[in-house]
Amino acid sequence: MKRFLFVVLALCSGLAHAYCPPRALSTADEVRVDQDSLFIVTHASTKYDARLATKLGLDLATGFARSHGIPMVYLQDDAIEANYFTEECTPEYWLYSASGELGFEVQSSNVFLAGGHLEQCLFTTVGDVIASWAGQEERDLSLTFLMDAIYSSGELVRDSDEYFADYSTFMRILNHGRMEDGPWPKITLLETAGLINQQKNLVDYLKRTLPDFEISLPRDYRIELYLNDDEVAVLQDPALWSTPVLQIRFMDSASRVYLN
Repeated sequence: MKRFLFVVLALCSGLAHAYCPPRALSTADEVRVDQDSLFIVTHASTKYDARLATKLGLDLATGFARSHGIPMVYLQDDAIEANYFTEECTPEYWLYSASGELGFEVQSSNVFLAGGHLEQCLFTTVGDVIASWAGQEERDLSLTFLMDAIYSSGELVRDSDEYFADYSTFMRILNHGRMEDGPWPKITLLETAGLINQQKNLVDYLKRTLPDFEISLPRDYRIELYLNDDEVAVLQDPALWSTPVLQIRFMDSASRVYLN
């Protein structure tokens, strides 16, 4: 009986996500967002997050965006449409994006991010957001990574890192018994943070996930790095009396975000 219940629960965990119905994709030229905040989801697909590790975080995040009236943009590549697993199926815009590129100018000053891969397509999304800002009037900005809603390939973890052995063990467990040509299970950014554990090492790791601001954003921006509500590093400090600020926040979850 116990074995039967285990099998049922295992099957249910893989099926307990809603598939969005077929939809017509918008074009980047159609995107019109004049609100101060914007939420972007990059490639939320089981093709990449095979174990639905970010499912709960994404649903919390999209629910947060919807309840606060924050427009949402979903980016979809050529994966099967049914693989996209967000429960919220009515973003303001659903765009084709092969590698995380946006194709539109981001006018919003506060951008929330989810999806992945952290090191690849989501990295491209981040770069496009910052490139948009770099060409606009300078002002205070914020970029928020929702860590339980972001999946990662782990390629930024180095052999020399203190936590490399723990990371390798975790990934070995995730991959146990899986076919070599099967979907490669991913680790969430929040899980990676839990494995790293020590704040100093975590801050060093998070810096690796960000673009080179010296070439992507004007030098007179002060760039602050936050873990949830705590400032943990200053990435760029122009030491001016009056300077615009970019706050980069890595939040455990949308459930910890409070808007002013």
